[in-house]
Amino acid sequence: QASVDAGDCPAAHLDGKTPAQPNSKGECNCWQYSHSTGTGFWPLEGCSEEQPLPKLWKDPSCVDVVMSNWKKTAAIAKSQGYKYLTTPL
Repeated sequence: QASVDAGDCPAAHLDGKTPAQPNSKGECNCWQYSHSTGTGFWPLEGCSEEQPLPKLWKDPSCVDVVMSNWKKTAAIAKSQGYKYLTTPL
């Protein structure tokens, strides 16, 4: 709530025309202009096609990017006390 109150909570838009990066705490406003879509297919820097799939394993550099991001996600989740991951953040 503190980041929202301080105006430091970048908004993500469902249409994808206004990409947002999280603030320095990894927080973003993903509720105001969007809704839950599951993992979906999103552009990912370092990958030639939208991810998380369909052709992830055929692009070794994309595999490296996705796994690196997954490791960051796993570290964040573990630091928050979670034991299991089912999808990347």
